[in-house]
Amino acid sequence: MAEDIREAILAQMLAVMQNITGETDVVRNQIVNDDGSAHRLALLDGAEDLVPDDGLSNRPPLAPRIMKMYPLTLVGSSAKAKDIGADVSARRARIISAIEGDPTLIGLTYKGKGGRYVGIENTLALGILTVDQAALKFEFTYVLRPSQF
Repeated sequence: MAEDIREAILAQMLAVMQNITGETDVVRNQIVNDDGSAHRLALLDGAEDLVPDDGLSNRPPLAPRIMKMYPLTLVGSSAKAKDIGADVSARRARIISAIEGDPTLIGLTYKGKGGRYVGIENTLALGILTVDQAALKFEFTYVLRPSQF
């Protein structure tokens, strides 16, 4: 059975995040408030889509296809309201650098493109100032080979 590239990317993202300086509470698929931990870095599996121009409809079943996946990195911050923005921004910079620069993640992706940071959403936009949960969005493109499962 072949390696599930999607799972390999997610597992490597988690390993990379666990090695980021200052991050001591790193989990997968647990929200920030799951157990009261407010300074958590959580990897959420996110969505996955077929690349629209992949031409899959012209190929046989189980043919390889190019996929895009969008894992989320949820950054929880319990800093004082006046410090939340700076806390999330500093952590965001370390996370982006670690994910985009990881050679293993680069090697797992289509044409060695690696992961790309594509945006952020956070609860500060809703006026919630006691605990911020910023979701950093990443995009990875990889080749899915169903015939190898």
